[in-house]
Amino acid sequence: MSNKEEHAATLSTEHARAAKQDYILKGPKADSWSATKPAYAYTSLCSDPKRRRSPRQKPEHPKGISPFGSTEMICLICRKHWPVDCGCKNCDCKSRGHLYSMGVYYQRKARGGTNGN
Repeated sequence: MSNKEEHAATLSTEHARAAKQDYILKGPKADSWSATKPAYAYTSLCSDPKRRRSPRQKPEHPKGISPFGSTEMICLICRKHWPVDCGCKNCDCKSRGHLYSMGVYYQRKARGGTNGN
């Protein structure tokens, strides 16, 4: 191939590439679900209030799990014992110690049946 032929061949490939890029940029819009909906549609993070779901509240105990054992809280500084349902996070002692939950164990709820389900 001569120099003119090589130059013509590279120009034609560049024109073809430019035409393809132009079609990609100016061509028809995407019509897919993800292209037409806002980001995080139908989740709690969606920017559109009509399509936003409120976050699901976590249950107090996991499904099929129940608390077992004595449930009390203890101050990590003065060692004073508190009931779990007192609603406090800190002790009323001079140092305002953090209340730590003690003796909470979780076990699967018994379901009867022959195979354990």
